[in-house]
Amino acid sequence: MARYLEISDANMEDGSIRVDVNVSVRRRRNDPDSNDDDATTKSTSVSSERTEIKNLNSLRSIRNAIKYEKERHGRYLDGVVGAEKVERETRSWDEKLNKTIVLRSKESLLDYRFMREPDVLPIVLTDEEIELARNSVREMPKAALERLKNLGVSEEHAKFLSLHPSSVKYFDDIVSLCVIDASVFPSLSKEDAKSVANFVCVEIVGALRDAGVGTKGKPPFLGIESKTNLLPERVRDVLKSLRVHKTISGRMAKDVIKLLARNDSRSIDEILEQELGGSLIQNNNDSGKENPTKEKSIGSADEEGEQNLDATCQSVVQDLAEEREAIKKNPKVFGAFVGEVMKRTRGRADPKQVSATLRKLLDEY
Repeated sequence: MARYLEISDANMEDGSIRVDVNVSVRRRRNDPDSNDDDATTKSTSVSSERTEIKNLNSLRSIRNAIKYEKERHGRYLDGVVGAEKVERETRSWDEKLNKTIVLRSKESLLDYRFMREPDVLPIVLTDEEIELARNSVREMPKAALERLKNLGVSEEHAKFLSLHPSSVKYFDDIVSLCVIDASVFPSLSKEDAKSVANFVCVEIVGALRDAGVGTKGKPPFLGIESKTNLLPERVRDVLKSLRVHKTISGRMAKDVIKLLARNDSRSIDEILEQELGGSLIQNNNDSGKENPTKEKSIGSADEEGEQNLDATCQSVVQDLAEEREAIKKNPKVFGAFVGEVMKRTRGRADPKQVSATLRKLLDEY
């Protein structure tokens, strides 16, 4: 909430938020004067004084400080010989010694000396002013989480994105651009939203980490425009190449994203030609569409001329004679055919098209 209201970046490790913890332990004990056989046996309780641990700056420190104080109070209440007396006091947590240390004692609540500020007049807010302030507040984390889940984003990715307002905005910007460009998403379905979230949370976050841009504990997409070329518009272009033009495969999309994460300013087409050996090899029989680019033969090392995916797959099936026989008894051998096609096409073939074409050819033998 602090992040969404832009009050603080809320990074505990940087000291942006510190926590004070109050600990007191209560023990329940049976009344020694009561009848042990009586189902209504009375019990008494004894409590330790409250101690306050100041300025904890991590969840681990909070957990360890509470655990230490709980054990320290317990030893005192149980009358363990040599146990430290528990008094009302303020303590700090020493990370090196793994224990709390006394800062000051609190003899009574009067030490706080609460009093009104005489120079500040009472502030009375009308219902209209309260409503106006409420309506001016941006979307809060819980609302963002629910909205993302309703769009179709998985629980895991919705929690990750809603952790930082900049992450929600980055996702929303990409989706909005894809919806505006109706060729990418004619209408946003839950499956579309889920696929974009997966692409953002897995592929882009991984690429940022590999490029040394992402920092653990920091908003992953904050300032991404100045550090990388992964602008929402560029991500939209990658998704368009993947989903609409079908000039890249999922594997190639990952490679493009990795280059953009390193602030590569080249166009998608330039990256494909200069780094990935050209666009995706299409099967000429696929939906009656023509391949937008002409590819050099890569069916075998010595062939020349132009060759489509169908011819490459046919060449692989013919070459792998032993595998053709083995697959009749072991269907898992099919992976060898797919792997060989991907190897010969240098990863530029669509695995789904490869599988469909190979199965058709193998059925003919």
